[in-house]
Amino acid sequence: MGSEWLTAAILLGTIISIAAVLTFIMRGKINGSRRMLVALFFGIFAGIGGASHGPGEMLQGSAAPTGLMIEAWPGLTLLDGEPAMTLIPNYLVTGILAIAVGLAVATWSATSVGKRDGGLILILLSVLMLFVGGGLMPPIPGVIAGALSYWNGHLKSVAS
Repeated sequence: MGSEWLTAAILLGTIISIAAVLTFIMRGKINGSRRMLVALFFGIFAGIGGASHGPGEMLQGSAAPTGLMIEAWPGLTLLDGEPAMTLIPNYLVTGILAIAVGLAVATWSATSVGKRDGGLILILLSVLMLFVGGGLMPPIPGVIAGALSYWNGHLKSVAS
């Protein structure tokens, strides 16, 4: 039981650290907006968190999942196997797509979260990540980041 807590703490700590470092690096493009800084962090966090499900799914090979709900890391019982869902009938392909879409979410957050419709695209990418094995929880901060970005972009246009 103790080693599972350690594994979970290391995984979460690593994801938060990477997201924080990338947010710190990218903070110059935000122009002082706290809302956009939060959106940037949440988006990067969501993408890395979603991508972290992929290797566990890939390690399960080319087997077909038994249903829509899967466990990305079945051995990690502390987190209930890291639940995810997939519409893809193959663990290997699901894992590859989870990594690719998770990295797309993180990259889009880092490069386009401040654009006018960047938030809407981030929301769509986060929902896609949900359906390709990126986990049940990581899409939530991605949608929050997208909503903050969309709100910020449309508030600017109303004020102009």
